Amino acid sequence: MMARTWKKIEDAGANLPTEKFIILTKDPSPWRSDFYFAVTKQVPEAENITMSGTFISKVYDGPYRDVPKFLKQAKKSVEES
Repeated sequence: MMARTWKKIEDAGANLPTEKFIILTKDPSPWRSDFYFAVTKQVPEAENITMSGTFISKVYDGPYRDVPKFLKQAKKSVEES
């Protein structure tokens, strides 16, 4: 999925410079993940969305089995900010 999406982005000339590139992910279930790529313009044959707002980010590094622990830490960080 990632390779196909990236090819669509490159073919559209919508990719950001490496130093500004970002992918956001959301895992609505253990069997599904949603990926949101930052792009410079609409990408044909892709679901294009716009996000706006104020965001907080944090990087967690560890095995997938630690995700519940990371989620708990993230929730605490958001509540404290």
